[in-house]
Amino acid sequence: MLGWLLNKQNPPHVIHYHSLLRATFFPELSVSILANIFAPSMGADGFLPEYPGGDGTDAADPDTATAALGVSSRSQMTRDMSGGASVFIIDVEQTYRSTNNTAFLSAMWPFVAKAIGWQLARAQQFGIPNHLQSTYDSWELDTQDITSYSGHLHIAALRAGRKLAMRKGSVSLAAQCTSGIANATAAMQTKLWRATTDSNGSSG
Repeated sequence: MLGWLLNKQNPPHVIHYHSLLRATFFPELSVSILANIFAPSMGADGFLPEYPGGDGTDAADPDTATAALGVSSRSQMTRDMSGGASVFIIDVEQTYRSTNNTAFLSAMWPFVAKAIGWQLARAQQFGIPNHLQSTYDSWELDTQDITSYSGHLHIAALRAGRKLAMRKGSVSLAAQCTSGIANATAAMQTKLWRATTDSNGSSG
């Protein structure tokens, strides 16, 4: 099990499912995954590839993993996932909250700030990051402008990011997170929620 968790080919959106459990009961494992696999794989713009570490020969370049994973192109390695930068931010906050490890937070903070920037930039058009794929890729959610799946992850990430920004004294970035949360909430309500009324007058 430990070997599977530390496999550099595991996508963030997959191992995020047990991130809270990891952060609570196995915090050093979370620290290792975030610091040694995810952070070094992050792009300059905060983009976190679907398969961060590849085969380990060059963690920053997903091309190196194509042969190992049996895929034919870089595009298959770097799909823009709802659970990339967002879950990195959430996982760092959960791990810091569990460990109170200030050295870990200081090391991760530049990457968290970049990931927040990626989330906000991708959400500029609609308030929610646009055209992102999800774990449920058979639904082809990336063909939609925005989805509630991406919206909820985005809001959760910005809330976690705001906590970390306040802890690091970055007032401006915390304010950007607050604004982003408000924009995403409004977008969820106006673009993705439609109340309907049945014959009995009940709304849903």
